[in-house]
Amino acid sequence: MLSLVFAQTKTYKSMIISHTHKLLFVAIPKTATHAIRFALRPHLAADDLEQVGLFVKKKMPFHEISELGHGHIKCTEIASVLGPEIWNSYYKFAIVRNPFDRFISYCAFMNVNNPKFEENPTPYLYNALLNKQTHKHILFTPQSDFVCNPSGEVMIDFVGKYEELQKSYDIICEKTGIESTSLDVINTSKHKAYKEYYNDELIELVTKHYYKDFINFNYSFHF
Repeated sequence: MLSLVFAQTKTYKSMIISHTHKLLFVAIPKTATHAIRFALRPHLAADDLEQVGLFVKKKMPFHEISELGHGHIKCTEIASVLGPEIWNSYYKFAIVRNPFDRFISYCAFMNVNNPKFEENPTPYLYNALLNKQTHKHILFTPQSDFVCNPSGEVMIDFVGKYEELQKSYDIICEKTGIESTSLDVINTSKHKAYKEYYNDELIELVTKHYYKDFINFNYSFHF
């Protein structure tokens, strides 16, 4: 059995709630969350909220949320805590990414200290998809789970695309009244173009695991 090198890797990305600009950023793992957070942070006021533990440490003032220990908070988790007045009036957004590309980024990130992954990544891709422990990891969670209600309906106002990140951020800024800036590249994992990693069986496995994301966000292998 392969050693689960990634099992000890932690994640601390950030949800942002700005009362100043009446916005809520849902931080989906491996979708340039750091770039968005760093761009938004200069616009935040003292009473605006973050939950993050990488580079800085902040927690939401809600016990149910702070005890999660990470900032990848689902809409279903935060909506009930905030209440309908804030939830319904704030501009809520997230960035999504082609699941085929996101999966490779996940595996590369979790094996960043494993030289064997770069030499022969295929066994590690299979291991991540077939190992039930991996499925419990927040970074492996389908993107739909972060922004959809139990009925599968998207709960937020705008879903931007990683593949059009700057354009998506410009739309977010226009909607929230924030001055747009050029996004920086931050905390990226190193890997080749995602299509180079796949065979037919891996394509089928990823399609099966992330089927909701392909439906909700209109992605395909060739997107």
